[in-house]
Amino acid sequence: GAGAKAGAAGRSRGTMGSRSISPSMIVAGAGLAVLLIAIAVGLAVKPGDQTKTNEKDSLASRTQRDRTGSNDANATRTDGGISDTTAPLPPAHNDAKGNKDDKKDDRAVDPRQNNPPTTTPPAPPVPPVPPVNKTKSPHENLKPLAPPQPLPEAVIPEPVKPGMTRNEKEVDGWLAGKDVTLSHSPNQLTVWATSNPSIRIEGIAGPGDSAEPAILEVRMKATGAGEGKLWWLSEKFPLFSDTRVKPFEIKHDGEWRDYLIAVPAKGEKLELRLDLGSGAGIFEIQWIKFYAKASDARPGMQWRFEAGK
Repeated sequence: GAGAKAGAAGRSRGTMGSRSISPSMIVAGAGLAVLLIAIAVGLAVKPGDQTKTNEKDSLASRTQRDRTGSNDANATRTDGGISDTTAPLPPAHNDAKGNKDDKKDDRAVDPRQNNPPTTTPPAPPVPPVPPVNKTKSPHENLKPLAPPQPLPEAVIPEPVKPGMTRNEKEVDGWLAGKDVTLSHSPNQLTVWATSNPSIRIEGIAGPGDSAEPAILEVRMKATGAGEGKLWWLSEKFPLFSDTRVKPFEIKHDGEWRDYLIAVPAKGEKLELRLDLGSGAGIFEIQWIKFYAKASDARPGMQWRFEAGK
């Protein structure tokens, strides 16, 4: 009996020793050891390293989500033979710096969500520009300039002919004026004038004290301008005067014409000055006749310019 009790007690202790090292107890011990190691490692890790670890975990999670979303977006759906493919999303950021910025942007809060929108006040209206007081220009009342007057035609001497003289100041007693040159050819006296064409002659027998006027007759072709005048003086009236002049009309048309001028000359000896116009021109004279009295049948003197000198 005592041996049986001792054997039962030994089996009971063996059973208890077998239970203390069962697999479950080993697993529990291993888990406890792992927990203690994790605690020790967690205490040894710095806060900054923990943040980096968290960021890496977040990056891995976002990368996984991006890939999942990209695969979903790229999936092709076919309905009735029609394929609808959505464009792929851009690839996820691979650098840690870009992921950190994206993370910050995700967490950032728009300050306008909590603040009311600001409105810009309208600009003040621009006052109208006052009208400019235009002062009157002193040049407004100026009259336009008169058109330029044509220059007189150049006096071109005629070619020299047999028996002709040129650039004369006196022909058959007739003297050239200040701006006049005379040309003498058979049966013609030509007066070349740049201005104030005139010729004069002295020592002509006058009518004395007769009440009859004296007559001067001229056959002439004129191409000038202005009216003609016949002046006279004598020993009784030695100076030219406006009271001793007779104006007459000249036709400046280049045609031969006869002119008859009557003057109330007084005196035994006369001096006559014949003005042929008021400007430049050429005057061709075929002959000149002078009657001391209007009643004379023949001229007292005449000039036909028959022969050149």
